[in-house]
Amino acid sequence: MLKQISNPGGLYGLAADFNDGEVMTMINGSGGTVKVGDLVIIRVASAAPAAAYGTPVFTTSTTANDQKVIGVVAGQAYQAPDSGGSSLSPTFGIDPTVYAANAEVPIQWRGVARVNIAANTVAAGDPLVQSGVVKVAQTNTATITGAATNNTFWGSVFAIALEANTAKETTNNTIRALLLR
Repeated sequence: MLKQISNPGGLYGLAADFNDGEVMTMINGSGGTVKVGDLVIIRVASAAPAAAYGTPVFTTSTTANDQKVIGVVAGQAYQAPDSGGSSLSPTFGIDPTVYAANAEVPIQWRGVARVNIAANTVAAGDPLVQSGVVKVAQTNTATITGAATNNTFWGSVFAIALEANTAKETTNNTIRALLLR
């Protein structure tokens, strides 16, 4: 199932997004939990419970420059619980939902999204790839010298950073990035 998500008012992150995102529902076959901004890869062997439903299954990876990255866990508009303040000025933030193993999860694969960079240093405009840490992106540091390296480099880039790590939100350690899949 594909859905269009628009964020004209800045409800998914710290600033309004200028592009619609494409989202599909997938099953978490990673065996662990995932949250907004976490990187996911396609699970090739779909022996997970979703195989009976025909729903695609994802997992996570610790392989740097993994070319099977398909997107990130999508965020949704989130209004923080009322802390006794005025209801006329609600607080919006990053969706705190944590998805369990075998749960249906919205996966965004194109458009502007929040991407987990953990403590990695990223500059606006940097190409992003899977780091060697599960569910985390990093700047691609590969040197492009030959045809084989070019194929590896461009095949593993899944997004372009729209902001630097200094602008990240700290709930999920995410920055805004343009997903290219």
